[in-house]
Amino acid sequence: MLRIPWLLAVSLSLLHARAEAQAPSVCSGHGHLGAAGNCVCDSPTPPPGQLGYGGTNCSIRVYGALLDGSDVTQGCQAQHNCSGLAPGEWMCFSFALDWRSSAEPWNYLTVELNRTNNDSRSDPDLYGMWWGGSSGQDKKIVDSTYSYDFHETSSNTRQRVVKQTRKSDFNGGGQDLDYNGVWLCVKAYGGAWSRSLTYSLKARATQCPANFDDQGGLMECSSALDAPASDKRSTGCNADGTCACKAPYAKPVPAVYSDLGFEDCSARVIEASGSPQSVDAFYYKQHERLTPKAWNFYAFNVTPDDFQIVVNVAGEPTPECDNFQYMGLYVKYGQPAGARFNQYDFRPEWDYYKEDDGDMEIAFDASKQGFQTGTWYAGVVGDDYKTCNYTVTINKYACPMNCNGHGTCNTLGANRTCECHPGYFGSDCSMEAAALQYDLPVSKPETQFEYDYFELPPITQDMLSHNVEVSIKASYSSSAYSYYAAAHPELLLSKGDVSTFPSAGNHTYREALLSANQTFEINLCPSQLDQGVWRAAIYNPMRIFSIGFNLTVTKVATCLNDCSGHGTCSEDGVCTCSGDWTGGDCSVVPSAACQPNSRMRAPMTSAHGVCWHECVCDQGEGGECHYNEQECVEFTCDRPGWRRKGSEQMCIQDQCKKDEWQQGEGHVCLRKCSCPADGSACALDSACDSASFECKEGYARFASREPKCYPVGCAEGTMQEAVEQVVENGVGLAVCSCQEAEEEHTPKCSFAGSSSHPQSLAITCAPGYTLTGASRQPGSQLMLGGRCQEAGGSRKGTPAWAVFLWVLGTIALTGGSVQDNPKKVFASSQAV
Repeated sequence: MLRIPWLLAVSLSLLHARAEAQAPSVCSGHGHLGAAGNCVCDSPTPPPGQLGYGGTNCSIRVYGALLDGSDVTQGCQAQHNCSGLAPGEWMCFSFALDWRSSAEPWNYLTVELNRTNNDSRSDPDLYGMWWGGSSGQDKKIVDSTYSYDFHETSSNTRQRVVKQTRKSDFNGGGQDLDYNGVWLCVKAYGGAWSRSLTYSLKARATQCPANFDDQGGLMECSSALDAPASDKRSTGCNADGTCACKAPYAKPVPAVYSDLGFEDCSARVIEASGSPQSVDAFYYKQHERLTPKAWNFYAFNVTPDDFQIVVNVAGEPTPECDNFQYMGLYVKYGQPAGARFNQYDFRPEWDYYKEDDGDMEIAFDASKQGFQTGTWYAGVVGDDYKTCNYTVTINKYACPMNCNGHGTCNTLGANRTCECHPGYFGSDCSMEAAALQYDLPVSKPETQFEYDYFELPPITQDMLSHNVEVSIKASYSSSAYSYYAAAHPELLLSKGDVSTFPSAGNHTYREALLSANQTFEINLCPSQLDQGVWRAAIYNPMRIFSIGFNLTVTKVATCLNDCSGHGTCSEDGVCTCSGDWTGGDCSVVPSAACQPNSRMRAPMTSAHGVCWHECVCDQGEGGECHYNEQECVEFTCDRPGWRRKGSEQMCIQDQCKKDEWQQGEGHVCLRKCSCPADGSACALDSACDSASFECKEGYARFASREPKCYPVGCAEGTMQEAVEQVVENGVGLAVCSCQEAEEEHTPKCSFAGSSSHPQSLAITCAPGYTLTGASRQPGSQLMLGGRCQEAGGSRKGTPAWAVFLWVLGTIALTGGSVQDNPKKVFASSQAV
């Protein structure tokens, strides 16, 4: 009877032991529960060489190390395998670092995290947190990534990252912090695609700005610590923690923008006073080198003789820096340029179709606001991640682009102009028109372009005085265009002087090429021909698409009466008479008596024609022959391009041969060629065909539906940067507003405040600043005017992506959209 209780007791004991074995350890076995029920970890700040623990459940290993610039994983690798992490795993290192030490003062903490395995799917991230003292007595290592004081999480884009932390960034607002140390934690990203990784970690606290070179060597003031004094870029540290830089790394003027590299001697200033490397450029230098985010500046002098300055930076592809690179170029008068708002006078104009990030150019001249004589600085800033080489060229011209070597510079007067050589045109003679020949086709393979120009053969006086037509025929081919494309290639034609060329907005004749592999043409009848320079262009409005084309110009001549059968017709419409025949149509013989069936020309000036009298002979052999001047056996017109009006003895000139598309400032429509039933001259209708009337892109039809268009302007409520207005510590955004009236030549909507007082702008402040003094618009959430005041705390070191999102976010919150290309906004925000 006693056996059952005994068996029950044994069973209960085994169940209890199994339950204890399966229960999770308290605080991972590396701590205990505190009074509040949270884990208090064992030795979260261990001394050098010892292991402790941290984290919400004390599951994160913490190794004590020294801030001596060596790889801290080496000391714990053998015993704790601390240089390898699985996805999602943490490893922390604790360093003693007294914020108030007078024996070992410091201003900067510099950390290098290097992924030592080659699998790019491995992604170590760095997180840092200050500890100790009254300022950090409540701080502890946590498993979440958002509670740390600083971090560097871009290592998935590069194998090695360096994070520099400035003590003064945390002492803002008058705080007197007394931290005793810092945790540096590495976490392996735990995404689905992640892999295990190995890494090294180095850290050092210094008085002057420090860095690690590509080989992991510690640098201070951009010089190796063990470099001889003569090779170092500085003579020591200044009282404010900046480097006392030597030339050419010193500030060229007392006042420079912060964070350009003059604090740590990473910026270099080169005097660009002429270059022996090139006779064609004022300054030319190859193989210039820039480490990530570093600056090189080129100082040059502008004199009264200089009309235009052109600065070009061309990337040099290398194994470590290919064509896909993002360097920046900025120019400013009087001091080195920066990349933030209002820190430069000029930057490259961005072109979606043409821009190559490795090739940048700034051109500014005396016609632009801000141009002045004196010292200018061109600044080149490096790619965010890669060390890159480039070639810099600075040119000073007396005329636009020095006429590109295709013209003569006219320096008389204030305006500098180019007189282009034959075949070249444009303000800088940069455009060339290939000469066309009659009946000789020109073919081009598919390629990307916007305009391709051609010059027609000269219109001769013989062509003008006779009946000659000129036809320009074109067709295109493309694997990208379709019939339903928003725009189609066009054949453009213009008549003018040597400086005239056709464009989408300025031409004499236009023919849209609506379908690929189909021929379209522009016909010039005799009345439309005139002497001068005729140029044609194939216009590709969607130049991101490649097109090929065929182009042919032909000349068709018609002689009067087909030379009456007594001569041949030349290509210029001139009769070459045979035998004794003479006259414009070879119908006249010089003999006194007329020949039977010949005709005599009798001009009828008022009718613009010719009455032809036939030679008749009296009956009988030897009858006398004479012209019958009482009868016109034929009536012809005496001018090329004129025709007979029905059966009347009257000549008229048609004003058109077919319907023509008319392109106005804001519209396109078809004007029909109407020919009266009585044979009167054909003419284009005075009004557009209403069924074909369309407004161009950017224009809208009047609400009354009359055939008129007005420019729409901007989209109501959108915003764009008011570049004319300087807003200190921020940027002014002009707001698009619309009027009720519709006017043909006035935009209905425009950006208010773009050139007026800043109080009419929507102002957005840079990170670290707040807007004060703004006023709300009636019936709107939009705030206008005000100014940006410092908000206290850190505002330095804001990454470019944050500013980019700041600008876009500000506009989005106010109901607008970015009118400029986002890349422009980004480019102007890189260093904020």
